[in-house]
Amino acid sequence: MVEHTTDVIPIDIHLLTVLNRVWQFEGYGYVPSRNETNGVCIMQVLGGNPHAITLILRLSKDSLYYCNGGPVVLENVYDRWFRLNVIHDVEASKLQIYVDGVLKL
Repeated sequence: MVEHTTDVIPIDIHLLTVLNRVWQFEGYGYVPSRNETNGVCIMQVLGGNPHAITLILRLSKDSLYYCNGGPVVLENVYDRWFRLNVIHDVEASKLQIYVDGVLKL
């Protein structure tokens, strides 16, 4: 359930490279604590192998989670900028998530 979505969450994600079906996306994001923004999807990667949805990064209670209830990718996300870098190897069904240059998943 999406709650308190009146705030704008600036996320600027760019496709950096595509080589042999390996996609790399990088961007910067900021989540305001005003109204305790919660339940918002920050990023999705579709078209995976073998599943249609490869990645959902969702905000819940000041943390960024992989999918719904999955591992925490980033804690204390409110009121700070973060750099997100996602590398998706479609053929190998491999996904790497970096936050602020640190491998998280």
